Amino acid sequence: MLIFTAIIHYVHTDGLELTMPDNFSDKYKRIIVLASGDLEIAFAAGLLIDEISKNVSIIVMLYLLAIIPSNIIGAIKKVSVERENFTGRGLSYLWIRMPLQVFLMAWIYYFGAFL
Repeated sequence: MLIFTAIIHYVHTDGLELTMPDNFSDKYKRIIVLASGDLEIAFAAGLLIDEISKNVSIIVMLYLLAIIPSNIIGAIKKVSVERENFTGRGLSYLWIRMPLQVFLMAWIYYFGAFL
């Protein structure tokens, strides 16, 4: 999942920039989107290394919490990341995204931090 979402950061950078707060500079939006893609690849690798996987799983859970505001902003603005415009599903997107986010956090906790 982390590799797939990282790829989206590189392929649909402009679309993900639209999900960020308007008061962020466009220059910084791009940097943040690309850096978060890099982070997701590093997280995926870190989860595969036994010595650090528990710590990485906690960091990934915090990361998933940290990106919730971006998901909410994207839903309010009706961002379509793939089309890189404002023709998305709107707030109904959150009915899918938020339970998925909670599921992923629980999954990561159970299999990463707990086991």
